[in-house]
Amino acid sequence: MKRMLRIRSKAKREYVGAIDYYDSQQAGLGSRFSRAVEAVLDDLSDAPDRWPEIEPRVRQAPVPDWPFTAIFQTSSGTVGVIAVFHTSRDPQEWMGRV
Repeated sequence: MKRMLRIRSKAKREYVGAIDYYDSQQAGLGSRFSRAVEAVLDDLSDAPDRWPEIEPRVRQAPVPDWPFTAIFQTSSGTVGVIAVFHTSRDPQEWMGRV
């Protein structure tokens, strides 16, 4: 059963900022990144429990071929994306959002 996906505003800003950055580096690169993230987000709504728990009630789904990961929590029927996070950043930043 597909769950409803909610992307928090900070996660959305990170995501859009990364798209803009990649587009500024090379035409079309932001679109490639966006498709990869959207595929991960679609997987999250289908089967969120398949991704590893990295903190109590917090899971992580890496974005294949990109240095990003989706950090999320689940509740009854909902997947809440906390961050679309570059893996070189300090995880303390997203941990404050839980």
